Amino acid sequence: MELDLEGKFADRAYQVLASLVTPRPIALVTTMSREGKVNAAPFSFFNLMGANPPILAFAPGDRDAARAALAVTNRTLLSVGHLIERKGHNITIAALTRLPDCVLLIAGEGPEHARLRSLASQLGVSDRVRFLGAVPHERLSAIYTAADALVLSSSREGWPNVLLESMACGTPVVASAIWGNPEIVSRPEAGVLMRARTSEGVAEAVESLFAALPNREATRAFAEQFSWHETSNGQLRLFESIRAATPHHPPKSV
Repeated sequence: MELDLEGKFADRAYQVLASLVTPRPIALVTTMSREGKVNAAPFSFFNLMGANPPILAFAPGDRDAARAALAVTNRTLLSVGHLIERKGHNITIAALTRLPDCVLLIAGEGPEHARLRSLASQLGVSDRVRFLGAVPHERLSAIYTAADALVLSSSREGWPNVLLESMACGTPVVASAIWGNPEIVSRPEAGVLMRARTSEGVAEAVESLFAALPNREATRAFAEQFSWHETSNGQLRLFESIRAATPHHPPKSV
């Protein structure tokens, strides 16, 4: 993707780009000076969506207590989000047929609830799927902490907070390789991206994650790069790089 900005709009472009932050470039922004010179600077999908630093309000708790409260002892997968088709909860449920040692907790409510319960029964995994319903925000940290991995099988996501919320609690993730997800799940300590958004793809990614499970402290440390402090520093760095790349011309008087 390439955005061409006329030189006369450069000042406005600076204001917009100043609010952006990039961890790794996937696209190119170009600006054109009044002399016709084209200057370029990288930006990523992260630039467009931005981080949500308040996720660091989520933090690891007493893991043994969190698991005891939920009465889980097996490897525990967690899915958080509205029970709607695009969230892909059905794909995650179907993956359990290939993950016999895993249980799945689903936090959320929505119109797909009955259909998902029926699917779990049809697949013979209803004893390993637990619907938690709508979970109050203040209780989510304990549920993230109790899980061994968060699974996000969505078909569409902008900048999914649940991934960073989970990581902030020390829990790595398995995510579909769509939209903003690869910008977040960019390191082994963050988790694993699915090679395919299918039940087989979920199961493969979960097995890959558990074969080399990252240290929970490392996962939390990865999430900390999205704090207000780091985000603000990134904004300043990008702003300076754009300023350095494009000559500034004061507006002509009329």
